[in-house]
Amino acid sequence: MPVVAIKKLAEQIGVPPEKLLQQLSAAGVAGKAADDMLDDAERSTLLAYLRGGKTAAEASKPQEKVTLNRRTTSAVKQSSRTGGSRTVHVEVKKRRTYVRRGFLFGALFGLLLRLRLSLFGFFCFACGLFRLFLLALQLAAADIG
Repeated sequence: MPVVAIKKLAEQIGVPPEKLLQQLSAAGVAGKAADDMLDDAERSTLLAYLRGGKTAAEASKPQEKVTLNRRTTSAVKQSSRTGGSRTVHVEVKKRRTYVRRGFLFGALFGLLLRLRLSLFGFFCFACGLFRLFLLALQLAAADIG
């Protein structure tokens, strides 16, 4: 869609232009007046805000937790003493939650780098132990991240 004026878009939607400007500023599209034009990217940002209630900056932030729900169903045949058998349907639900731990590791790594510059870090650096320890942390960070 081409570029549209805010006033015209407000008329099409059936909303006062002032309310549309408030929604635009809440969505992160600031500095617009009623006579200004909206392009496709700004309209999609507004639409995403109105649908989800989050700004584009909040939506691009990675999730801290991811929860997976798994459901498996199976049928078990069960025989009775009288000779008949019946099928019992079994459903197993599993929930697994994964937590992002990159932030904690980054803070620890920054603290260790600051220690490297301190007097204790200088002595450990001289004997080579601290350098090996930092290398092991970097390898662990590469495996995690």
